[in-house]
Amino acid sequence: MGNAASLKRLTKDQARQAAGSEWDEALFDSLANESKDGKVSKSKLLHAKKHVERGQEPKNLAAVDDKTRAQRARDISSRITVKDQVPVNIHFGSVIATDGTRQLLNDIGMENILGMTNRFYEKAFQDQHLDKFIRSHQDPHGERLGTWIMEKMDDTNPVWSSQRPPNARTQAHRDAWTSPKRESSKVGRRFKLDDCRVWMRLMFWAAREQGLDAHPQFFDWYVRFIGRFIGIYEISAPPYAQQEALWSADPRNVQAYLNQGNIMSDVIGVR
Repeated sequence: MGNAASLKRLTKDQARQAAGSEWDEALFDSLANESKDGKVSKSKLLHAKKHVERGQEPKNLAAVDDKTRAQRARDISSRITVKDQVPVNIHFGSVIATDGTRQLLNDIGMENILGMTNRFYEKAFQDQHLDKFIRSHQDPHGERLGTWIMEKMDDTNPVWSSQRPPNARTQAHRDAWTSPKRESSKVGRRFKLDDCRVWMRLMFWAAREQGLDAHPQFFDWYVRFIGRFIGIYEISAPPYAQQEALWSADPRNVQAYLNQGNIMSDVIGVR
């Protein structure tokens, strides 16, 4: 019985409840991103936790990530059916799903969207600038953003709207603007160009780490989709989408960012 219990695969909520005060969201996400169903066995969680406690996390997880990213990219590229550019379809100012976006989602898999958005929030939590907008690291930010993107791609599967109230995104952004972690002079101020450029860089970096750039048609659509979406919050931001998508393609940019302590000094304050 004990062995069967240790092999039981847990959802994120089940694992959070079981861990209690010892819950480590980043560790769970790093393991869940390697699985097809987003679940992790108890034994694997305990094993990984022991490595972290021994101070082995950076080396071990980095090695695993390099391997699994290549595996994900190969898997995604082998499933490509969409060969042509997919337009970002706008109806009354809102992006709507099409047969093309539904097929893109089918090509890459919902698990890879969630993997990307969870990776994005892991990066945002560590970013000196963006983390000020995030009140709590405990909320399922990655899952919420991921399901919103999935529903934008396939509106026949309401994975976001069936779980969230209609005003959820508006409230989430208001919470970000008024986060007590921000400088007192900026509390309540809406997103500006530098906020949007940092956000896009981290998002497209997360997409690359998830292997999604292995599907050229998806990555092209996603950059244009984000460019449209970001303009709702800062009208001057959309022209930067292509530029910020290229930022993480050069490992020197990423390394310089990490060396500076996770701050994009070339963007912050630039108007």
